[in-house]
Amino acid sequence: MVPPEKALNPAVLELLKVSMALEVAFGLVSLTWVLAVVSSLAYILSFFFTPLAGAVVLIIAAVYITLGYSTVFAAYRIIKNPASLKPSESLFWSKLALVASALSFLGGNVLYGTSSALMALSLYLYTKERAAKSYELRIPKAINVG
Repeated sequence: MVPPEKALNPAVLELLKVSMALEVAFGLVSLTWVLAVVSSLAYILSFFFTPLAGAVVLIIAAVYITLGYSTVFAAYRIIKNPASLKPSESLFWSKLALVASALSFLGGNVLYGTSSALMALSLYLYTKERAAKSYELRIPKAINVG
């Protein structure tokens, strides 16, 4: 396990903090927008078709919202304790942030899509930094005996 003080470059940590702040700020705006659109769409679908159609729309919206905020919680864990996530876990969260970004761009939410892409980039850079540090700590330097 990599010691927390050696796990992160300060620039990567700052990028992670900025991307987390942007994700929360634009996420709150996106949350109100998604809830307004989805609740009206669920009402219309439930009224004209079946309550099941409205429930399906609400489940899709819940998954979309969960994608965004789960990456924020992963970034928060990294900021508080850099050794709390393994590189494979942070790579997983980076991929989830990319999925959230793509869904946001498909939905026309450019600001939240951009902040999710920045979150994915910062999580990827954390993964790369963390993997490089763990490799350096596992492989000892060659001893010069000459």
